[in-house]
Amino acid sequence: MSSSTSSSEARRDSDVPTISADLSQSVAWGRFLRVFAGCALVLGLGVVAGLVALDPYGAGQPVSLGQKQATPTRPPKLNPRLAGAGRTLDPQFGGLIVGNSHSQLLDPARIGAQSGIPFASLSMPGTASREQLAVLDWIALRRGQDDHALSALVVVLDDWWCNAQGAYETGHAFPYWLYSADPLTYLEGLLRWESLEAAGGKLGLLLSGKAPASGRADGYMDYEQEMVDDRSAILARLQAPGDYHHLGDAPPPAAAALKATLARLNSSAAVALVMTPVYAPILPASGSGDARRLETCKAAFADIANSRPRTVWLDLMRETPETRDPGLFWDTSHYRSAFARQIENILAARLRLLHAESPHRDPPA
Repeated sequence: MSSSTSSSEARRDSDVPTISADLSQSVAWGRFLRVFAGCALVLGLGVVAGLVALDPYGAGQPVSLGQKQATPTRPPKLNPRLAGAGRTLDPQFGGLIVGNSHSQLLDPARIGAQSGIPFASLSMPGTASREQLAVLDWIALRRGQDDHALSALVVVLDDWWCNAQGAYETGHAFPYWLYSADPLTYLEGLLRWESLEAAGGKLGLLLSGKAPASGRADGYMDYEQEMVDDRSAILARLQAPGDYHHLGDAPPPAAAALKATLARLNSSAAVALVMTPVYAPILPASGSGDARRLETCKAAFADIANSRPRTVWLDLMRETPETRDPGLFWDTSHYRSAFARQIENILAARLRLLHAESPHRDPPA
């Protein structure tokens, strides 16, 4: 009996250092995890603060409710979806062009030289009405009514603005968060790897004092430089039929959204709504249901121009000698630079007249 008791006591005695060591290890691990979590939190907050301070997209995005305008800082090279927010705020540009690849060949410098209004292009290939409305809402918020209000706005529309089901989205990734009025939405979107890369590029620019290697400051990108002028291939593309299944019998919802956005702009701003040209043979046959529905859509945007001061409607999606000329198109909806020069001349002339009508602005320099 005494031998058994002594053996049990010996086992209990031998367990004491093991339990003590386990407790010490647990305490040490707990301390490490707390320190690690604290460091991670401080590092994370530092990254967020650094991103906000560097403003990698040049958007001057407010991070506190109630702040409406901020001075953008110079962004590094960015794709058009990300660069647009910063270019919107650049005070050197009194006019902006919003659209997709159908507006990309319109040269803002040429329009500016003829109209007297310095322009920038916010053409974003692969976008449609929903994405462009987000950008237009951003423009109305940041350049609509303040001391840096726009002098002119050109909105280049295509038939997808006529979508009967509402504002159309292409499905390509788009940074809606960058054009959001909600600071928390902006901060949430800012926390991504692309932002760190852009911030690194911005920091390098600031330290070196060099201008960003991002092409022209006004956002113009001439995609014709990358096109192969293969006439047989182009003529084959021009044989594609038109597709108007998305048209509806009623005015398109995107028209009402656009009207509400334009109402937030200063009434002295000149606005041009341009329905982009297409290769005439793909237009719906005269008198057909599709032709009637397309005219219903166009009428909705024409009504916007008629109801707003200093606003013009330019319907280029119709049959003309230019739209019948296959030599002026790359495909059924993308015109060539020679046609773009003609459109620029028309736009500049109209904008010059519209701006001259403003009773609240000095003539453009």
